[in-house]
Amino acid sequence: MWKFLFAIAVSAAVITTSVYLYRHRDELFRPDVRKVGGTLIAFAIEEGEPDEAYFTGMSKRIDPRGRIGVVVRKGEENEVEILVPLGPDHDDTVDRVKRLAARPGKFSFVSISNRTVDMGVAKYLQATYAPGKSKALTATPPPPVDALGGREFALSITDRAPGRYRWVRIGDVVLDSFLLDPTSLASSNIAEKPAVERALRTGTVLLPAVNPESMILATRSPETPDPVFFLLVADESDVSALTSRQIRTVESSKEIRGMNAIRLRIEPDGVNRLNSMSNLARSSGMVSTRHMMRSGRGSPFALVIDDQIVSLPLLDMERHLEANLTVGSSGEDAEDLVCLLRGPLTNVRLRAKPTRVETVEPGR
Repeated sequence: MWKFLFAIAVSAAVITTSVYLYRHRDELFRPDVRKVGGTLIAFAIEEGEPDEAYFTGMSKRIDPRGRIGVVVRKGEENEVEILVPLGPDHDDTVDRVKRLAARPGKFSFVSISNRTVDMGVAKYLQATYAPGKSKALTATPPPPVDALGGREFALSITDRAPGRYRWVRIGDVVLDSFLLDPTSLASSNIAEKPAVERALRTGTVLLPAVNPESMILATRSPETPDPVFFLLVADESDVSALTSRQIRTVESSKEIRGMNAIRLRIEPDGVNRLNSMSNLARSSGMVSTRHMMRSGRGSPFALVIDDQIVSLPLLDMERHLEANLTVGSSGEDAEDLVCLLRGPLTNVRLRAKPTRVETVEPGR
């Protein structure tokens, strides 16, 4: 009898130990840069003072499960230091740190304004940016504000609350999908070139031929010889916008081949917001298909990161509290997008490029 009880006790101990080791495997077996060596990447702090929340957020961005063993700490010369241990993912992680550590990563998923549905702001803009009333633009257009100073405009859908809007710069990849990039305007979309030149000269609203329901402003910037375009979208404070507050976790998804797919776990409020955006898109008559999305057309959503539209994605509910984000081509590496969507780091601003990149020897 005692042998039977002893065997049960040993089995229970083995199972308990195995469960503990499995749950804490990332902490127990992750590489330690002091033991194995690695690389130190230092960024100068230009604004703000990093605290523990900042270091935790940066670690979560680069190494969310702690498996790589990344360490983020305050340096001695007003720097943030990020240490990456040697290991299978060392080189890719170092490159990712160089690309992403200095980016704030403030993001939102918002509706693209539609002049049929967003009737109030469309009428206001057509009057405000009309020939003779507007002039050439050289900076980011201000958010639409009516004559009384209000930012809310009525929609054509009677049971919908008024919307708030802002202009967001269109990133290069999305600009290509609108055929407003310099190459398209000089070849495949040459017929729209006069309208673009008129919009640049007069500051009037441009309705792109690819999607005439969208509203765009064109500006000249001293930073670039090419025109800079801004798309009108719902403000991130809108009741249907998704931000980091509505997203629990982000991870890569391999369910859709040939496309950048990302799995989002969202809060219950995020489900309501996503359904609200989807219903609004159906009301506008927009058709979202994966075939159209491959070319950047047909999506009612815009993914805005650091005040630039980087993608016009598909965002679909897959199951309870889970959504699938399909970004197609965004100009961003899919894993980089996953890292940025884990949460913004806006309380500290780092210099764009590292000030130091050093090899860390084992034992130091």
